[in-house]
Amino acid sequence: MIIAGVYHKVQPAIDIDILRDFVGADAEILVYFLGRFFETLRDGMLDMRRMHLLQQWRDTSILAHNLRTSALAIGAFQFAALCEAMEKLAVVPSVNGMTPANDPRVLLFEHIGRAFGDVEKAVSAALPGLGSVSATMPRLARNSDAF
Repeated sequence: MIIAGVYHKVQPAIDIDILRDFVGADAEILVYFLGRFFETLRDGMLDMRRMHLLQQWRDTSILAHNLRTSALAIGAFQFAALCEAMEKLAVVPSVNGMTPANDPRVLLFEHIGRAFGDVEKAVSAALPGLGSVSATMPRLARNSDAF
């Protein structure tokens, strides 16, 4: 949730029951799909960072839509809501005199990065309870600070 321009965490970063309803309760399958969805989010965040730096806002909007869809599949509702906001805000034309310091898209991107960090921590915390992840999640990144 964003209140007065500040990101506030008000609910769990992910809801594993959403994914469980989608793919079933088998721990191995849950680990696999949680890993795949997380990889999609992580790779998308890297792409969004590049687009953000290049100010490719239309592409950012399209990517934010795709990230929102993936986030909803693992119950990452806060992250999804921020992506939806970026999807809409990214296509709004820049105003003359807008700089990175006063561009709301830049601030929103920072909030998305923090929310992604929360998702990353929640995924890492959920995986031990779901089973072995050695072969399924070899690339689980711990680099959300890069966002």
